[in-house]
Amino acid sequence: MKMEDIARLAGVSKASVSRVLNNKPNVSPILKEKVEAVIKEYSYTPNLLAQALNTKATKSIGVLLPAIGLDVFSSITEGISQVLSKEGYELLLADSGGNLDKCKNYLEVFKRKQVDGILYFPTQLPEDHVQYINSLKIPIVLIGQNHEKLEKPAVYFSDKDAAVDIINVLVKTGHKKIAYISMPKEHDIGKMRLEGVKSAVINNGIEAYVVYAEDLSYEAGYQAMSQIISRDVTAVFAAMDRIAIGAMRYIQDQGLTIPDDYSVIGIDDMEISKMLNPRLSTILFDYRLSGKRAGEMILNVIENKEVHSELLEHVFKRRESVKEV
Repeated sequence: MKMEDIARLAGVSKASVSRVLNNKPNVSPILKEKVEAVIKEYSYTPNLLAQALNTKATKSIGVLLPAIGLDVFSSITEGISQVLSKEGYELLLADSGGNLDKCKNYLEVFKRKQVDGILYFPTQLPEDHVQYINSLKIPIVLIGQNHEKLEKPAVYFSDKDAAVDIINVLVKTGHKKIAYISMPKEHDIGKMRLEGVKSAVINNGIEAYVVYAEDLSYEAGYQAMSQIISRDVTAVFAAMDRIAIGAMRYIQDQGLTIPDDYSVIGIDDMEISKMLNPRLSTILFDYRLSGKRAGEMILNVIENKEVHSELLEHVFKRRESVKEV
């Protein structure tokens, strides 16, 4: 079946059928209902290649993430899909592993595949990479990070402010001897969270013992805590819930208790964080919302609408893993 056949059966013009199939504006509900009724009755499937050649659109969006398997990024993808699937877009997912060379390679792959837009979560934004992103002619929205020289829109959280808030909470609950488990040194988000920790401990007139996790796994948190256990600290702040949960397990494996022996806080508010005993205190970054906003933003960029970067709020979730001292 061709569009001419649909037009004849629906009693409308071929141009009207095309507008309905391509979700164009200014289509009357009655016309749309007629066309969709014929499509449903005859199980019509559009020729996507022909549509792409005709409209110069592939109805696909490239999504480049650093670790698709992590809860954070599955939530982001869910939010993106929730928005873009309604508009008939398919997602092409790629996992960079946080490697800048892989990031650039995948961005070039997306360009060759002529995706309509790209959603990109970088772990590093050195200036030469920012310049490369700025040079891309394809619509692109960044997730998770912004940069003062970035000319593309981004949806992100304030990692530094979140870390400051956590240190302030610990100080207010009487903790002055704090250990911080940072992300690996090469992570820009980890650098921002560490910067927040350093700023907050200076402002509060205290010190923090800093340990770097080898990676972003539970095991890395477990190993990092083994370096902290001999230190004179009352609270452990980990840069991610995954790392914090690993640290909690190490504490408990030593026959110690949380929060009586150590208060523990993370960032991310993973689903499992609410199921632990004790439940983990953490910062909620609504990653699903960030995915939704990124999806909405890329649609606006594709339609040449004005789009500005957006800073999303975070919320502290006080649970049983922190006590006053």
